[in-house]
Amino acid sequence: MNRIFTISSDKELNKRLKADLTGLGYIASPYDKDKIIKGEPFEKRPDMIIIDASSVPSPERANLCRILKKDKELKNIPLIALVREDNVKGLDWIAGIDDFIFAKDTPYEIEARLKFIFWRFSKIDTKDTIKIDEMVINLANYEVSIKGEPIELTFKEYEMLKLLATHRGRVFTRDALLNQVWGYEYFGGTRTVDVHVRRLRSKLGAEYESLIETVRNVGYRFKSSEEE
Repeated sequence: MNRIFTISSDKELNKRLKADLTGLGYIASPYDKDKIIKGEPFEKRPDMIIIDASSVPSPERANLCRILKKDKELKNIPLIALVREDNVKGLDWIAGIDDFIFAKDTPYEIEARLKFIFWRFSKIDTKDTIKIDEMVINLANYEVSIKGEPIELTFKEYEMLKLLATHRGRVFTRDALLNQVWGYEYFGGTRTVDVHVRRLRSKLGAEYESLIETVRNVGYRFKSSEEE
């Protein structure tokens, strides 16, 4: 049974989330964000953390994400923002928020979203690695390194790199990337794909950024081995 922690300054919201998630078969409980900031270890490891974007300010939210993503034991836990429709665009994708659910969703809509998120996080073959010269994409622990140095990617950046690198030479439209990486019609449209590709290239650095090619008016592709 998956364990979900909720982080919110709204006590009534925490109670509602606990009741809804427990009713859906999850082990759910509120969690004190200050314990994370202070570096206190979890007594029981969560399988997901839901952060209320309305009551936890953006700088504090981003700090929580960075702390959790730096912990090797916790970095692969989905960090989900609970949002209203009017604050989706302000989410901290670069800091590590992996996905979101709407506060107005019914318990059954939330259940469908959470099942999909858990499925997406568990679908990787943990035995494989992808090696391109001195860049290694480790599918067992969601890590990317270049010349032995770890590259800090958000989950979406990692998923996009993995998808492109496992289909070298294939052209993906922006809509296809949006569908396969985000798994649904993203609120912000296909422009978010361009933003994530730009950030991903920047993190790969001058030596490897050119592996991700722009196909004009279509989308993106990862250079085939014959083109290197």
